[in-house]
Amino acid sequence: DPGYTFDGETNPICVPDGKERMRYDRLMVSAARGSRLRASGAELLGTEEISACDWGVKPSDHYGLLVDMAVAPAGAAGEASVVERAWSAMSEGARNLLAPR
Repeated sequence: DPGYTFDGETNPICVPDGKERMRYDRLMVSAARGSRLRASGAELLGTEEISACDWGVKPSDHYGLLVDMAVAPAGAAGEASVVERAWSAMSEGARNLLAPR
């Protein structure tokens, strides 16, 4: 599954250009320093036609994302956390906006 959240091929009523198939929607995650977040599962929501409508319309032009996250404690096996690398690359202002309160 390519994970398209905007898909003219599978959602032609809401997305008129059948060739426009993109992963426009993203999930952004912030975690306490030292934590390891990993996606443990993901699925698209809203891909089925609305049952009360007989002309094939779906809930939106964008499909929703449902992502299950798993947290492993610091020091767990595996490579350096992507979250930690992204955190260290951010400006101080961005880190202040995203820091847990």
